[in-house]
Amino acid sequence: MSEGKTSNYFKYAIGEILLVMIGILLALEVSNWSDERKEEKLELALLAELVENLNDDMKDIEENTRIQQGAIRGANIVLIHFENNLPYPDSLKKHFSRIALEPPVLLNKTAYSSLVQEGMRIVKNDSLRRAISIKYESDYKFLERFNENQFEGVFQHHREINLKYFRKFMPFKYLEPVHYEQLRKDELYINYLYNTIGWLETSIRLYDEHIQADRKLIEAIKRELKKRG
Repeated sequence: MSEGKTSNYFKYAIGEILLVMIGILLALEVSNWSDERKEEKLELALLAELVENLNDDMKDIEENTRIQQGAIRGANIVLIHFENNLPYPDSLKKHFSRIALEPPVLLNKTAYSSLVQEGMRIVKNDSLRRAISIKYESDYKFLERFNENQFEGVFQHHREINLKYFRKFMPFKYLEPVHYEQLRKDELYINYLYNTIGWLETSIRLYDEHIQADRKLIEAIKRELKKRG
């Protein structure tokens, strides 16, 4: 410095500082890029898992619908025998048993729970994020409440009817009436059959609406995965 090299010294020092700062900024940029890449991979993996969950839900709902349609057919066959004063065949035992079947819907929310835990912001597509939130926070919660009321209320009603009018109950196989001739003239049981048919038809329509909505959401997720893949 005493030899007049002060200017060069400061230039060198400033250059060193700038290099260090640039290095730090580059390191931060690389770190941010790496974090964003990890988050994107997690987002796409959870979206793919969400598709699997929704497909599982549709299969479960479709199976429940099949059972409910069988219950409606069973109730109608019983009513035909009642209304036409047909003799009692052993085959009616199976139809009696089908009427009382009300399986619960088992929804798979594993992927959605993971999305909530990570933060829904992880889903970059705004419209898709809203659609997923509406599906699980509104549609599925309504379906769960409906299903809970159905399983607790309707199932209890089935149980009371079965205890009063039937014996030797075996699900999907047979339900034997105590007194068939009295049963076919019993207004309470006849009303029970008509009410059960109406309830099941309402339930099937609701399930069909959810299946259609699930399919639309699956297609939206698949489009996003294809675009980002």
